[in-house]
Amino acid sequence: MYVHLIMSTDVITIAEDATLEEAINLCTGRRISGMPVLNRENKVTGVISEKDILAFTIQEKIVPFTRLAALTGQNPDLKEMDLLRNSMDKLAQTPVRHVMTSDVITITEETLIAEAARIMNRHKVNRIPVVDKENKLKGIVTRADLISYLAEKEENLR
Repeated sequence: MYVHLIMSTDVITIAEDATLEEAINLCTGRRISGMPVLNRENKVTGVISEKDILAFTIQEKIVPFTRLAALTGQNPDLKEMDLLRNSMDKLAQTPVRHVMTSDVITITEETLIAEAARIMNRHKVNRIPVVDKENKLKGIVTRADLISYLAEKEENLR
């Protein structure tokens, strides 16, 4: 069986020139942990995930306000709050293309479901964009799609 039977075609995506603030709002508003990143030709250029965003905050030493207070053992002074505000502004305005995973793994609609599961497991990813020959997005396969497929398959065996 092929992934075109289980993939989602109504995919939430983001443009590579969108900001991290937009990506974070999409993730929290739509309750997703990541999404494909598209260029102006609607070709997949990467994937942005919560993991990428968290890694960026660590790399850029962006510390949330409550963590800053816990580290200092007191309420941060105005200078510290200004530093935090500036770092949060930097986070919000950073383009997605600077944070995304650009070495993205993709599959085609003709990829076997079992192969898609192996790829996801081997590369420890939660989602794989499904693309055509021109690298344009056709859909996405998530771990949830695979679990639903397995549950249906098991139910049909009973």
